[in-house]
Amino acid sequence: MHVAAVVLAALVLFGYGMYPVPAGAAGEVGLVKVVKGVASAQTDGEDPRLLAQQSPIYRSDTLITGKKSFLIVNLDDGSAITLRSDSRLKVADYSREAGDEKALIELGKGGLRMLTGAIGRLRPENVSVRTRVASIGIRGTDFIVRICGPGECEQAGAASTVLPARRVAGSVLDHEGQVAAAAGRRWRALGGREPVLAGDTIVTAPGSRAIIGFEDGTRVVLDQSTVFNIVNYRYRGVDVEENGFVMRLREGSMRVLAGDIARTDPDRFTLDLENATVLVDRPGIEFEVAQRSPSTVRPTGGEPVRILSGGNRYDAVAGRTYRFESAGQAPGSYPSTTSLLDGGATDTVAAVLAQAEGGEDRAGAGGADRGESPDASGPGPSASEREDVYVSVRDGSVGVQNEATGEDLTLIQGQAAGVNRSGSAIIPEPPIISQDPVLNIDLDRIDVNDVNMGDAVGDENTCQA
Repeated sequence: MHVAAVVLAALVLFGYGMYPVPAGAAGEVGLVKVVKGVASAQTDGEDPRLLAQQSPIYRSDTLITGKKSFLIVNLDDGSAITLRSDSRLKVADYSREAGDEKALIELGKGGLRMLTGAIGRLRPENVSVRTRVASIGIRGTDFIVRICGPGECEQAGAASTVLPARRVAGSVLDHEGQVAAAAGRRWRALGGREPVLAGDTIVTAPGSRAIIGFEDGTRVVLDQSTVFNIVNYRYRGVDVEENGFVMRLREGSMRVLAGDIARTDPDRFTLDLENATVLVDRPGIEFEVAQRSPSTVRPTGGEPVRILSGGNRYDAVAGRTYRFESAGQAPGSYPSTTSLLDGGATDTVAAVLAQAEGGEDRAGAGGADRGESPDASGPGPSASEREDVYVSVRDGSVGVQNEATGEDLTLIQGQAAGVNRSGSAIIPEPPIISQDPVLNIDLDRIDVNDVNMGDAVGDENTCQA
């Protein structure tokens, strides 16, 4: 029996059929221009159907390409979509109605290249491609989107984790128990040497703690049951005016040793409490703060600490603890050598770091493995939720929004970005895009015989889809 007949018989046996006109025919939005290998479409509520050249595509269709297959679809507004092997795409919404022109494409797996048409020119704000991790807004363009799930694409040179280098503020030097961070709605567990980002909220669970080291030399010790926010962090080198570090302690207690950013300007190194703000103007200044009720500050080094509350400034000196019941009210102070940290007989960050130096990651049996988070933070993403999305612009521009962190990037011609639930970054175009023969088909001069499908779907030297 001919190979094509065998494939067709198998597809019919497993529930596929040739349905040229499903019940949703009124929603026809385009035609298949090129199909190589096996591809199918399924309209919501209908049986799947095999695709051939000139097969119609309907609104709400889900398109699927098999191994060593690809598909090129022309939508009726002049848009062209190339779908690589082992991919899944849904035409989630589409309309050419005057005044309501729109096109929403959902990419669930694999990769696509899209050249936008009339809708993109008339109403670019109504054209978008969505994945679980990122939304790509179109501004009249030619662009590529590629999804890499766990374990995919690694042999093609794609990074397994995209972290935005421009936002990395420091890393975890040591921790005990459960510690997690989020720069948006998604939490990630933190272990030894894990990066922390500007914008992160860091949470320690009961019985846990963390020591965070920042690029300018600042060190912080987070006590148990603490919620700490890196509001803003920028470090470009010693004595650079653009440096800045803004922290906020929302709950719990912590110890701080100021680094190089503190030498720039006292208003550029600050820590906010509910009723007071600590201002630091020199590296090496060390202090403790607690945000329970009230806001409390305790200098632990020899230098005084400047505090702003309700427009008034106060100098807090070592050996005393200062309590701010409300903003603007003069603090109460009293002699004290007792640490504000629950754990705490240790009075200096240096002593805590000395204990941690050379030590192993002490999460132990009760620690947080990747994918877990403290009880207070809610569940973190499981391994199955982790995927990277890569976007590359060949012409025009796109806006890329990270669904987890809320970050927005604008990419222009020649730029690429990587996005996952940890962050977003502009990066060089990865090989999984630049070396993919399907995603690089010239839509003006298509010759499918020139496409090496072994390279398109991957072997031991290329992308593993």
